[in-house]
Amino acid sequence: SFCDKKAASMIATNLNRKRFPLDNRMGLMQRPLRALVLAALVVVVCHTRLAHAQRGQGFAQKVDPPPTPTSGFPGVFDTSMVDQGRLVADLPLSGINVGVTPNLTLGVYAFSALPVLAGKASLLVRGRYRLYGDGRVTSVVDLHTGYMDLSDKEETLGVLPALFLWNTSLRLGTRHELVFNVMALYLRITSEEKGKLGSAQVTSAGVAGLGVTYQLTVARWLQLRATVLGVPLTVASADSAGASVEVGQLDDPNFRTAVGRVLASFRLGKWLLEGGGFIGTSMAAAPWLSVSKAW
Repeated sequence: SFCDKKAASMIATNLNRKRFPLDNRMGLMQRPLRALVLAALVVVVCHTRLAHAQRGQGFAQKVDPPPTPTSGFPGVFDTSMVDQGRLVADLPLSGINVGVTPNLTLGVYAFSALPVLAGKASLLVRGRYRLYGDGRVTSVVDLHTGYMDLSDKEETLGVLPALFLWNTSLRLGTRHELVFNVMALYLRITSEEKGKLGSAQVTSAGVAGLGVTYQLTVARWLQLRATVLGVPLTVASADSAGASVEVGQLDDPNFRTAVGRVLASFRLGKWLLEGGGFIGTSMAAAPWLSVSKAW
């Protein structure tokens, strides 16, 4: 089979396990992190087994797919890589990405380093690695993580995010492409009012989602993308002054949602302009506009 049965069994056991009691504060905070680690483990196991199963049949080759208007500009729900030796920067996320090898892209979010100017430890980074590519099927994994110190004169505030993505694209023709998306997010926030005993609080949350993205190349300079992402797994907890409160849990339907995204990408030489928006199940919508430049 494509995935190792043992790895699949580990995930099933993890999701079917009984919920942690409320007095076990660390349990709920560690649960989304454990799901994140297990998701990464499945990717490694699947990739390793495929490599062994198809060794000698060209599986190790990682061929660049045919160019599209968004080639060389890595996003979130796609499989694009920055060309080796090239640099790509974007706004408003302030991402700076470098093509280290044809199969490895590393980057940093510049805005996250601003607190360093005030002597605070803060940095968010990202990495994308191409697991497989034969020109028709491409599979990549992403990790976005780091730490941000957002403390001020009145409060100590630290944010630790970890976002894992596994995107696999399938070309259906010269103009049509499907991208299957797997996502796991863990967020931990620690806060405490300065000079106030017992005000320390730790809030953690984790979500896991599955989605699919359809990409249509209209012309050499225009690509349209539509994404539907379902978030069936959500868990959150908050600890304050020795007490633990369960904010959400895996089987609570109120914490399940879906998000839609529509983007139009315009390629102008080494520039990429994108516009569109997001919409959730509550019909709340938000516009999106970004600009990227390659060197």
